[in-house]
Amino acid sequence: APFLVLAALLCGPCVGADPTTVTSVSPPSRHAVRLGWSMQSSAVLASSTGRGELISLPSYDARTWYSITFPATVLAGLMQHDEYPGLFESTTMQNIDPSRFDPSWWYRTEIPIPEVDLSEGTAVTLTFKGINYRANIFVNGDLVAGNDTIQGTFRAFEIDITTQVATARGAGTSIVVAVEVFRPYDVGLDKNLTCRGRPDEDCLDLAISWVDWAPTPPDVNMGLWRDVELAVTGPVAVRHPQVATTLLPSGDASLEVLVALRNLATTSVAGVVAMSIEGSSGVVASCSSPITVKANGVMSHVWSTTDCPALIVANPPLWWPWQMGAPTLLNLTVTFAPTDTSVMGGRLDERVGLRQVTKTIDENRNALFRVNGKRILIRGGGWAPDLLQRMTPERHAQELAYVRHLGLNAVRLEGKLQDDDLFQQADEMGIMMLPGICCCDAWQKWPLWQTEQMNVAGASLRDQLRRLRSHPSVVMFIYSSDELPPPNVERMFLSIFDQEAWATPTVASASYLTSSLTGNVTGVKMTGPYGWVPPNFWTDSRGLSNQFGGAWGFITETSPGGSPLTLESFEKVVPPKERWADGPTEAWDYHCGSSHGAFGSLSHFTPALEARLGNATSPADYLLKAQVQAYESHRAMFEAYSGAKYTSTGVIQWMLNNGWPEMMWHLYDYFLDTGGAFYGAKKAMEPLHIQFSPSTRIVTVVQSLYAETKSGLTAVAETFDLAGKSLWKTSSQTSVAPDGTVSVFPIPPTATQNHETTFLRLRLEKDGVTLSINTYWVPAVLDNFTMSGCFTGCDVATFADMTDLASKLTRVDLEVSWAVVTQTAPGRLGVAMTIHNPSTIPAFFTRLRVLGRDGTDVLPSLWDDNYIVLLLPNETEIIGVTWATTDQPDTDVTCTATPFNNVVGTPPRPQDMARSHTPRQSTLKL
Repeated sequence: APFLVLAALLCGPCVGADPTTVTSVSPPSRHAVRLGWSMQSSAVLASSTGRGELISLPSYDARTWYSITFPATVLAGLMQHDEYPGLFESTTMQNIDPSRFDPSWWYRTEIPIPEVDLSEGTAVTLTFKGINYRANIFVNGDLVAGNDTIQGTFRAFEIDITTQVATARGAGTSIVVAVEVFRPYDVGLDKNLTCRGRPDEDCLDLAISWVDWAPTPPDVNMGLWRDVELAVTGPVAVRHPQVATTLLPSGDASLEVLVALRNLATTSVAGVVAMSIEGSSGVVASCSSPITVKANGVMSHVWSTTDCPALIVANPPLWWPWQMGAPTLLNLTVTFAPTDTSVMGGRLDERVGLRQVTKTIDENRNALFRVNGKRILIRGGGWAPDLLQRMTPERHAQELAYVRHLGLNAVRLEGKLQDDDLFQQADEMGIMMLPGICCCDAWQKWPLWQTEQMNVAGASLRDQLRRLRSHPSVVMFIYSSDELPPPNVERMFLSIFDQEAWATPTVASASYLTSSLTGNVTGVKMTGPYGWVPPNFWTDSRGLSNQFGGAWGFITETSPGGSPLTLESFEKVVPPKERWADGPTEAWDYHCGSSHGAFGSLSHFTPALEARLGNATSPADYLLKAQVQAYESHRAMFEAYSGAKYTSTGVIQWMLNNGWPEMMWHLYDYFLDTGGAFYGAKKAMEPLHIQFSPSTRIVTVVQSLYAETKSGLTAVAETFDLAGKSLWKTSSQTSVAPDGTVSVFPIPPTATQNHETTFLRLRLEKDGVTLSINTYWVPAVLDNFTMSGCFTGCDVATFADMTDLASKLTRVDLEVSWAVVTQTAPGRLGVAMTIHNPSTIPAFFTRLRVLGRDGTDVLPSLWDDNYIVLLLPNETEIIGVTWATTDQPDTDVTCTATPFNNVVGTPPRPQDMARSHTPRQSTLKL
């Protein structure tokens, strides 16, 4: 058998190192090539030396290039060198000259030589996982792939460089990779940047667009934006597995295992392909088969119960979304052993899960999804990566932790198909992923498509299906967003799904449409709203259909819109002189999605805020009122869909996050700070939750867990005036089934006041222990709206008047203390914060913060609750918060509690800060 010696491929040549130095590893191997990269614009290279044949030689001098942390788009690489400081501040980004990114840009690295016996059929390949958009790829002076074939942002290109490696080894040099990248021209909303003067028919690259989510970055994300892998394999490599699961009436699971086998040799290779699935209790199933892999191609091999009875698995260890059970992962190993034992074999190791996902169309013609035979209300958010594609495993972990902390179970990725790490972490955490194709750009300009677009679209879909099909978290693929593909495109897409044996549901469009090709209705809607609507909109009977966004069916994207930054985040991006001019300024609007869509400002949010809560007098005043309004509106949306299950079958908040600091469409902001939208949504999605519908005035209990019926519960409702006086109270015994809802009692009109805002506090108890507490501020008269214009925000005839929250709730000086928590999860610290109201005035909407030594918020942090809606006179609350030791290494923190009373209309005084003290120890477990 051949002896394989590989260099340190993870980093490329280090400074002062001999590029031919090698270390021993076991074949076969795959490594990301991340270090040693540099980049430069072709515009600054001399014409005589700026050719790929020369740039890709070891003798080429690239010392004046930009060294970069890889992968990186061009703009991200430049920012690593402190170019474009303050890019995300104010309106700085719109002042960058985009012509700098019109020429091609070069990427270059040197890789130590793998020492391997190439005469025995061993292959060395480079796989480019993300090139935006076209490229010429050179290795050691040879053009190994040209831009006539290397095109497509979502393609994966595996290139055989065995010949170049053999030549380089003979010359005693390193492998030099040089990639000339050409920017995409993708007709989007901002054609000045995306098309640069080209007509639409010449602006059809199927790339990344930011739609109306954010301003388009001036480099349009051009560059090597994903990893490059170097692999040393035998002639047959094992790739792209899938484990498809069918649950039988007996409770057993019938498995089908698929792998792709790629043969780069010029002759067929015979051998045995074997598969084993193992879990914590041992082998779940194993099979092997003799096979011959034809020359120069890729073939699929499938094991089914017909040829491998071991694939009938009793008591299968299933993967579940986290609210339904444990997201159990198993180890899949597939090997190819050539008959000729002198030839290197192939091996694949992958984490997989056994789960069955189905989609049916219910009696209301809405899509209903089941996981392992059980219904699930899909509640998620739309994903946005960093605007410059600078995502890391650490950031993925932080954001997915927020997803679960919110009570969400899903993430939708519209055209922002992130790297493998995000899906792997979702697998581990039991979070469902809904990837798909983007709207509003070249991907949906089908009438203009030519052969090139058809080919790139088909190949992109195929590459994405192959890499995603092993992930149990991926529960569907939405192969078009706002519109339905024409029959020729849909036919191609469906053929590829069939060829790749895609085993989870597909959705033809994110809109409620019927395919003329298949006759199938999508069963999902995207009717909006995308801007602020009154809280009573979501359960109003006029909106309960597939024509409006009320709590009916499966809505693939919707939102109350505005979600302005916290004051601290706002001050990071808007300079003092631009913060206020008798109201929000242009700098605020620039951080509201894109000016090229129907939004692009707070015009859908501010009128409601000022009519309902009073005219804003400063950024601090506006932004706290905004947190109140965002809390109320996001809670109302999620409560409506949760309470209506399974008349409602899914809701995707638009959006989960933002690619840069924004005033709208997020549950947490770019800096991972959490405002009103986060805690309103979190409150609505408690595992066991009591809630109130302003439209129907019904109190409902919702359970999102599946383990057991919750019985012996007491639901309590009580109303208070703004002075904290109790006005009315009732209670009732109840129980709620797993994944169930139950209506408990109505709140009579006489329980709330007809002349001022009333606090309605709901409490769910068992044996005197509070399981859920939820407080509303109920106006004397609800917002009066029509169903006109509800896509951007319904037309409102009269707004609810709750200005008395600002005028009547006078200052409250809360008492705050905190204790160090001694029992937290590994790698986390925390405190238990005690907040007491010693006054005679209710404290409304109290914001809690934990600050590090530098006086800034410890972020990200996981609070039990925040923006505490009501703290009555002489009441005390204890709230826990934890954080990662990597973000704050100790408990030397300060905690603060500031109610709405103390900020609106007047700046906070120093005594709003908690008194400094020495934290005491606590045995409270978080």
